[in-house]
Amino acid sequence: MKNACCLCFAFLFISLLSYAGEAGVPEVFRGHAKDNKLYLQYDDLDTFLKTFVSVTGWSERQKAENIDSRVGTRLKVRINPMTVLEGNKFYFTAFDNEQVVSTLADMQASLMSLPDDIPLPLLSADEQLAYWLNLYNFTMLNEIAKRYPVYSMSRYLNPDEDKYFLDDKVMTVAGIPLSLNDIKDKILKEKYDSNPLILYGLFQGNIGGPGIQKRAFRSRGIWRTLKKSATEFINSNRGTYYDGKVSVFYERNLNWFNNDETALKAHILMYLGGEMTEEIDKAESLDFAMKDWQLASVMGDQRSYGGSGATNSAAMLDSVVVSGSALVPTHMMEEWVSKTPASTRLSPSQLAVLDDLRTRFAVARGSVSVTDLSEEEAKSDKDQ
Repeated sequence: MKNACCLCFAFLFISLLSYAGEAGVPEVFRGHAKDNKLYLQYDDLDTFLKTFVSVTGWSERQKAENIDSRVGTRLKVRINPMTVLEGNKFYFTAFDNEQVVSTLADMQASLMSLPDDIPLPLLSADEQLAYWLNLYNFTMLNEIAKRYPVYSMSRYLNPDEDKYFLDDKVMTVAGIPLSLNDIKDKILKEKYDSNPLILYGLFQGNIGGPGIQKRAFRSRGIWRTLKKSATEFINSNRGTYYDGKVSVFYERNLNWFNNDETALKAHILMYLGGEMTEEIDKAESLDFAMKDWQLASVMGDQRSYGGSGATNSAAMLDSVVVSGSALVPTHMMEEWVSKTPASTRLSPSQLAVLDDLRTRFAVARGSVSVTDLSEEEAKSDKDQ
């Protein structure tokens, strides 16, 4: 009589690595490939970002001039003159166009479903990092689009406010319901040992946070891009100012520095330059005072009061982007996102590699039945 037993193989084979520090990470996301054999493509995300992101360049720490009220009203757009000129901006008025919103939702859904075809542990650590950052940012944009028009992110980013959504389970990845904070604090924080550079890749929607990139993240050069983003933010009025003032963004993410202001201060000084270095260095304690909750919109992409129409150059550019040129690439995007995530994100040669890795991955995570054969059966098998 045959005696069968089942041996469950641990999730481990020569090309996969996992660490004890990932204990809080959902099991399906633990581990990574030692060698980067798969490179994901984000051409659709690139097209979207290049269309709607405006790069403002590095801060010169200038204060913006006051905005006069428009003809027919005494009301003015409220801005923070210390920070309004800083950080990359997004053409949020594009969300008035249903096609743009639909395309954004499709791309975010495509990112969510990608691990159904490509198990994330088959990707390198840097490739996974790029994936999570892109998913986070496009989910953030998608959540803003659902609530648009939005003029301030204060009620959405502050935990004590009624419209706070960062803890809401707004996506499902590989069958796991996730919130934006789950990605930031439960996945990225643990998988990358609380490396604070990652924070600068997470767009918050407001001027006072890290700027949105004009290109999707990729594994190649990802840490260089994050360092550049960190340096830009820290050397702006959004990040640091006189008398030890720093962004409230750091206060909200102090857990990434073990809730230690000394560690945070050392991190800031690592990337800070100019006269502000002495200001932060000599401060006995940091003052979380710098904030700007205003939506990171292109100037002219704001609430209108009075007047029959916007005539400034930024507003004119908005009208072209929303009603004209932006509609051309969105047709291309619709074609891309209609494909399966695997065929969209991988080249044909990469798909062949994926098939091989996926097979080995299934064996590593699966089970193998071992059967004891009788002497006659064993002899018969040997003869064959």
